[in-house]
Amino acid sequence: MSLGQKVKELRALLDMKQKELAEASGISQSTLCRIESGNVKKIDPNSLRRLAEALEVPAGYLVGEKGQHPEIGLYSDSSLRRLLRSYRSLSPSGRRKLEFFVRFLEEGKKKRIEKGDT
Repeated sequence: MSLGQKVKELRALLDMKQKELAEASGISQSTLCRIESGNVKKIDPNSLRRLAEALEVPAGYLVGEKGQHPEIGLYSDSSLRRLLRSYRSLSPSGRRKLEFFVRFLEEGKKKRIEKGDT
């Protein structure tokens, strides 16, 4: 699978529009369009890194390095994709608050399990 095919597939799995991926990666929408259509064969390392981060996969996966495989199964859950999109739109402060709340919920679950209240 080519770089463009991988980018397009991952973007679809994340339910992202090209414009959203462009904003998240700092790569212009026209360049993303060229990448997805196969008109870009090589990409500079910084752009590749930003694109991989926005798509939440190892950069090596996008360029076909052996042993690099994303956790694509995570993205097949529509609720999780919706949460990921929401998380991306939060400010750094909002992200910290959400992460704190998730830890709070996890601790509560651990305590219920320890007490036998599942």
